[in-house]
Amino acid sequence: MSRKLNILTTCLRYPPAPGGAEVVVEQLSQGIAARGHHLKVYTSDLRRHNLPAQWLTSEQISHDPAYLKRLSAFYFSAFPYPFFRGLVRNLIKEKNIDLIHGHNFYYYSADAASLASRLKHIPFVFHPYFYIESREAKKWRAYRQTFGRLSMTADCIIALSPFEKNLITQYYKPKRLEVIPPGINEGIRKKVDFNVYEKYGYQNKKVILSVGRICYGKGTDITIKAISLLIKKHPDIIFAITGPDFGDKAEFVKLAQKLGITDKILWLGEIEEPILSSAYQYAAIFCLPTNYEAFGIVFVEAMANGIPIVATDFSAVPYVVPKNEAGFLVPRGNVQEVAAALEKLLSHPDLAQKMGERGRKEAEKYNWDKMVNEIEKIYYDLV
Repeated sequence: MSRKLNILTTCLRYPPAPGGAEVVVEQLSQGIAARGHHLKVYTSDLRRHNLPAQWLTSEQISHDPAYLKRLSAFYFSAFPYPFFRGLVRNLIKEKNIDLIHGHNFYYYSADAASLASRLKHIPFVFHPYFYIESREAKKWRAYRQTFGRLSMTADCIIALSPFEKNLITQYYKPKRLEVIPPGINEGIRKKVDFNVYEKYGYQNKKVILSVGRICYGKGTDITIKAISLLIKKHPDIIFAITGPDFGDKAEFVKLAQKLGITDKILWLGEIEEPILSSAYQYAAIFCLPTNYEAFGIVFVEAMANGIPIVATDFSAVPYVVPKNEAGFLVPRGNVQEVAAALEKLLSHPDLAQKMGERGRKEAEKYNWDKMVNEIEKIYYDLV
């Protein structure tokens, strides 16, 4: 493995654009570059890709690494498939490339990478982050049978979890399919000496924390409704929410007002380490009744900080969070079950602590270096 490789990567978005897939691309890119490989990453200038879209500011991208090139994103009408200006042309112009690694099924970054690999006759590795949830419309079924099918003929497909692997094989027959889970930033595990909730006067409250996109897909509304059922018995609870608004926050604010629990909701905005570490470490419970996860890095982050989990028993979540050991997993969309799980942990602190410690041990197996090492081996296998 002494020869250094020339690798092209394409992805829909790249940090500081938020999201788990974005973090995977960032950590993989940093790891591959640190190993001395020659890397070029093409991505968009989008912060949020679902319509109405949001673009990153010049200040936000001022610290981009040298290997990263952002192309201007644009849309045709209201179809949520952003094109990157000049992407295919740029990919084809790149010389002496050993391999292309594409990301993001359903998007131009994947389709352009698949096309370029064929035209250049070089291996294609693909991280699809595959899902069907919310993609049942006729247009997406047509995509899966056309452009999506071409991407899934990659020389190697990398799934984040056994769930994603099983889902892929229901629709496609990959040449090679590997499960390589992501890691978490080591900084998130480090103990901090300040309580972020003290700023709001909530240092003595029992904080239920949610980390992720603020949208219906993450079950924010479900948790708000569950909180409303608990405040009579547990008046000292606070629901703290951190993450980017993906268009639904205003509706959740109205929901809290309607339920009379506005004073029980703490909007933390978008926070990073070490403030994020503090949010995890001083929370009592992590609650994210999500509708779908290809993996769910935030669950590992929460477990790494010894917090018991309440989440849905669906998609990749049961593969990440040991059910009834590191937390409670409940049916999707079930407010009563979420409330019951939260109530059990709030009323039984010994159980909460035990589950938190079990989760902390589980989180130890997730490591970015391990992910990069396994993917690097795949690169060498293919070239």
